[in-house]
Amino acid sequence: MKEATTISSRTRPCSHTAVEECLERFGLINNARRISTPVADDAERRSRRIRIALQDLGPVFVAFGLYLSSRNDLLPAIDCLEFASLPDAAEPMAGDEVERLIAEECGRSLTQAFLYFDPVPFASRLVSQSHAALLMDGSGVAVKLIRTSFRKHLDDESHLLHLLKPALTCDEWQKLNLDHEIAAFRRSIRSQVDLAQQADFYEAMALDARDFDQLRVPALHRELCSSGMLTSGRILGLPLTDVLDQTEPTTEPERSAMARQLWLVWLRQALFGRAFPVEPRVADLSLHPNGQVAFADGSICPAAADSKKALAHYLIAVLNEDPDQACLCLLQQVTSTESHANTLPLRNSFRQATSFRCGDWRLGNRTDALAGRLFMHWQLLHKHEYELSDHLISFYRGLFLMNECCRRLAPAEDTLREAVEQLRATAVFEQFQDWLPLHRWKEDVGRYAGLMLELPKRLDDLLSLTANGTPALRIKIDEPVIGKEKSNLATVLSALCVGFAALTLFVPGVARWIGVSLGAERVVLMVVWLLLMLLLRSGQ
Repeated sequence: MKEATTISSRTRPCSHTAVEECLERFGLINNARRISTPVADDAERRSRRIRIALQDLGPVFVAFGLYLSSRNDLLPAIDCLEFASLPDAAEPMAGDEVERLIAEECGRSLTQAFLYFDPVPFASRLVSQSHAALLMDGSGVAVKLIRTSFRKHLDDESHLLHLLKPALTCDEWQKLNLDHEIAAFRRSIRSQVDLAQQADFYEAMALDARDFDQLRVPALHRELCSSGMLTSGRILGLPLTDVLDQTEPTTEPERSAMARQLWLVWLRQALFGRAFPVEPRVADLSLHPNGQVAFADGSICPAAADSKKALAHYLIAVLNEDPDQACLCLLQQVTSTESHANTLPLRNSFRQATSFRCGDWRLGNRTDALAGRLFMHWQLLHKHEYELSDHLISFYRGLFLMNECCRRLAPAEDTLREAVEQLRATAVFEQFQDWLPLHRWKEDVGRYAGLMLELPKRLDDLLSLTANGTPALRIKIDEPVIGKEKSNLATVLSALCVGFAALTLFVPGVARWIGVSLGAERVVLMVVWLLLMLLLRSGQ
């Protein structure tokens, strides 16, 4: 049977009978009951037959399969990859339907809204399609439209997803609570098809991009945005798909640097940003010569402050090989019941989990990839029957999909670990700058260095007077006067120390050359500060 590469749009929603007949046709149910043949004995792996059946059932069922492809906590990695091969593509809407949809969404005709509108979409996805256009002032934009048929059939067909339960019941998928995941899928897909809400999230990311120049976010034209339509400036970068399909592939160091940059930008948004991409697939990512990364499509999720802080501490704990702290951080993101009053079983599981044993995630001869550790922790939470928060699920889904993108770029390197180490160092140094901004170094060092250098002598005088039994002690510390040469010396030494700290923290090769681990940033900063004080004293 030839498999479809695009999904046909339906004029009518799928029926109860049609779902059961399709599942029975692919040998997934027998009289609406699960086939008892074990998965290992199937002539064809069950997940493949389910994938083909979902394609026959239409866009809503395919969207559910793509959602399951990001749930490595519920399904084996090999089955996630099988569902990930579902085509995120559909036949384009007819031209008259596009014109009618634009008129309904923005309240004006196609010719009133745009100087030029390309009738052929440059992207025709499962849920939406996108067209190139020109505004009346001549600026180029991308117009994203939610498919009328998908929105119309979403509620009706999502209520039929429970009919998949017999097909999705097998020994390997025991952790899959279908009713719970259908509810989570509905929340996720409804957010994805509400482009007015997605526009809010894009604007939140645009605010982050002002302070983080490695993130590129298209400008929105809110007068041409609605719940079913989103108009934004076009981002003309290098699509990741083009990098992977190049006839003359880039060198391994270049691909590793790209993967590390993709991780760095996504993690920065997920841990410190206002919103982050939940479904960053290969087709949605683009790279720019100045090192910027853009997420052109896919669902965006808001980032909760408390959750971000806990997840950042969790990643640091995993890097530091501290399973107890990692477990404690994740417990802040789950819903516990009375049966979870004792967290010792989960902590013991975290202590025993040394690496992700599934061969799909083995990096060359290494089994210690950071992503594998994180996915194992994700699975352990389900094994111990903890209910994950929506934000934690979104974080892990995004992490899983980003891992697949970056593994295709650099399959033999642990670029996630390198990106987390770099991000941790960057965050620590930014905190240090906030504590003592660089523009205040000259002023503050000149003000306090003299006092600090006088302090040992004054303390020595105080101890001497106390030892002699002096009854009335009056301490007077004269205002230190530092000449221009000493002030200049302080400024120069301060700049040298700051440069040394920045070089050590931001350039891993320098850190390794001088024998400093990137896990010791706080120690480095303390040493730099003490070194500064000693140099200032010797300079006096």
